[in-house]
Amino acid sequence: MKQQIEVRIFDPQDVLEATNHSVSEILAIEKCTFPDPWSSGSIEETLKAPGYRNTGAWIEGKLAGYLFCSYVLDETEIVKIAVAPKYQRRGIATALMNEFTEWCKASGIHRWMLDVRAGNDCAAALYRSFGFTEDGVRKNYYTDPVEDAVLMSRQIP
Repeated sequence: MKQQIEVRIFDPQDVLEATNHSVSEILAIEKCTFPDPWSSGSIEETLKAPGYRNTGAWIEGKLAGYLFCSYVLDETEIVKIAVAPKYQRRGIATALMNEFTEWCKASGIHRWMLDVRAGNDCAAALYRSFGFTEDGVRKNYYTDPVEDAVLMSRQIP
């Protein structure tokens, strides 16, 4: 039986305190999905910052993944997208990207950007499936381990 995925904006009540449940859930996902995870302070700042849209995906009340993007005028950049290992390959990232796509279209956002580790073939394939194309490479952009960043974007007329 397929589990229901609930995708929604992080509720402002979820981010009132540095020790709140959402920040700790995000931090746990960060630590097991990224070699260079953000700190709880960075997560909390992003959740509260103007000009950011932060979306989570829940399964049975548990945070399964999230997508953070910054935006200005008609441009947006995906700054983080992650899915907890136990929920990977269940359509969570696709659900987050679908919601992101709908929001961009409804908000008149025409240029979408991101960067991805050169070795993250699964993420790059997901982005390509949403119409992103490669724009260039930032050599040795990532640390721990050192790796190039592939710049990708999508333009919506």
